[in-house]
Amino acid sequence: MHLDFLGLDFLGLAYLVTAIVLAWDYLAPRIHLARVRRAIVQRARREAARASGGAASAGDAP
Repeated sequence: MHLDFLGLDFLGLAYLVTAIVLAWDYLAPRIHLARVRRAIVQRARREAARASGGAASAGDAP
């Protein structure tokens, strides 16, 4: 069986897979943190708008 993917031998593939996994381990928490921060900011804006009466002026309340 001949392993030759993108011109890489077995060791090259192992390095490629390792690099991909390390990159994902670096990026995944940062993506998650950005989503959480965005959700926190949006929630704070909604609560501030509700506290200042912004919901009533937008026509949401009867």
